Amino acid sequence: MRYPAAALLSVLMAVGVPVAAADRSAPATENQQRIADWNAFADALYRVHLHRLRNRRVRTTETLGGYGGFLGSPDYYRSVEYLDAESGRLLSRIQWETEYPFAIHVIQLFVYDEAGHLVRDYVAAYLPRYRNAPIQTLINFHRTDDDLHAFRQFDASGARIYEQCRGEYFDVEVNLSLEEHEIPVSSGALADDRFAERYIACFGDLPITPGRDLDPLAEAPDLIRSAPESVSTWLLDHDALARIIRSRTAAIEAAPSDPRPYVERGEAYFLVHEFEKAVRDFTAAIALDDRMDEAYLGRGMARGRQGLFDEAIADITVYIERHRDSSLAYTKRGIRYLWKGDMERAAMDMAKAIELDPDNAEAHDDLGVIHARRGEHDAAVRHFQSAIRIDRAYQKAYHNLAMVYYMTGDVQQALVVVDDALALRPDDRASLLLKGEILASLGRRDEALAVREYAEFLPRGNWSERLPVR
Repeated sequence: MRYPAAALLSVLMAVGVPVAAADRSAPATENQQRIADWNAFADALYRVHLHRLRNRRVRTTETLGGYGGFLGSPDYYRSVEYLDAESGRLLSRIQWETEYPFAIHVIQLFVYDEAGHLVRDYVAAYLPRYRNAPIQTLINFHRTDDDLHAFRQFDASGARIYEQCRGEYFDVEVNLSLEEHEIPVSSGALADDRFAERYIACFGDLPITPGRDLDPLAEAPDLIRSAPESVSTWLLDHDALARIIRSRTAAIEAAPSDPRPYVERGEAYFLVHEFEKAVRDFTAAIALDDRMDEAYLGRGMARGRQGLFDEAIADITVYIERHRDSSLAYTKRGIRYLWKGDMERAAMDMAKAIELDPDNAEAHDDLGVIHARRGEHDAAVRHFQSAIRIDRAYQKAYHNLAMVYYMTGDVQQALVVVDDALALRPDDRASLLLKGEILASLGRRDEALAVREYAEFLPRGNWSERLPVR
């Protein structure tokens, strides 16, 4: 059966070459473009998956699976299903390679209408051992009524490649399965009237091209394309930030006495890590209008990233004096106290942040870091668990909790929790290295070596405001 939810890799088992060599008749430039497009498609699926984890409560189930022969092993992957905790709907399914647990083998994403009916699903699948690009990308559009279920399938290049319909039509069994070369150009091209009637009943309401849904990010338009009022709340890529910087630069040139574009450009510079430029813009905004409180907060954030901790604390203190109910500001000042090495003031600020907002996951996590560094492991665990309860996608809290379990000798629990951290961010270098240490302590040295070798190729450091225990 072609439908991937039932037998996802059945169409892959006859393929024994990586995608770069799959179509020798196509021009090299076309192959390269397809590789780029299909990799972007797979990346988008994972981004939407993470976006969903951040915005709803999710429960997971998992099983082992694999292949025989040269393709791999019977336990080649760990299949994890991510379900909406309230509705029970399957949101996504990811097969993580067991030998390289940070590598996705297959990813599926499911989209429902308001009534809870499956209307669309996406798939990207890699061949075992080949990582050049997905060997298969699928977009399935579904139509279901009381008697018929049909889906129409496209690949990430927009080509219609398969159609299937099962069920009954006026008490007559329908069992249609049409490969790419069998799909009619139009229903009017069908000579058999009875077949044409069944075909229209099955597929008539389904789109004939994927349209905007070819892009998985269309399912989560707020991920990039929305325009909230505050730049700092955007989930943006560098291209979008570059556009913001250009537009705010034009606004400054048009109205150089307006402080607001300086603040917004400073926030964008901060997000692309150009801290000196961010400080310069925030300072310009304050010079134009000392009441620009966001500029004090932004400059404090940026100065902290420059290592100017006293100046950073002074700026954020100005903001706090004007906004004493800001849990966020106490958290950010507390982080800079922590960077400075003033654990007492850092703990006071984090405690105040939690008092103002008990659901401040970042403050719970940072206060947990302080307790852990003091050797107060039970208190650290409570705060890390609180951060995770509040924000199920808080990757660093999972990492920190795993670290404390490892430090206190609860190695098996540490392994479970670090796997949760890596499920959220498979290429997190710190969590991979921690997992390597945990596996080595369990005597699983070959696995530990594989994880460490991969982690060594990843960038060092972590720019996040969220602090690790170590």
